[in-house]
Amino acid sequence: MATGDEQQEMNEAADAIEPKDLAGLGRLTPEERRAQSEARWALVEYVTKIWEDEKKDGGKPALNKEWSAVAGLRDLLMQMAGNADQVMRELDD
Repeated sequence: MATGDEQQEMNEAADAIEPKDLAGLGRLTPEERRAQSEARWALVEYVTKIWEDEKKDGGKPALNKEWSAVAGLRDLLMQMAGNADQVMRELDD
């Protein structure tokens, strides 16, 4: 059962894993980083589409605690996608 705290918990998880994610991305080849970025952004787009479909169907996911985990997942994926892009910029990929 959703408590409505899932989004905050996912944001905390994203912050916790960020240093390891950035370090791991730094050890990849430029091609692997590019693939990571593309895959991560594809997941962001997919989860965002699910969110937007719920809104199109008359739902209010931002106000529904049952959707808090989806919001958190979206936040986590966006941070991870941003991490990949950040490392690519820093390493001039």
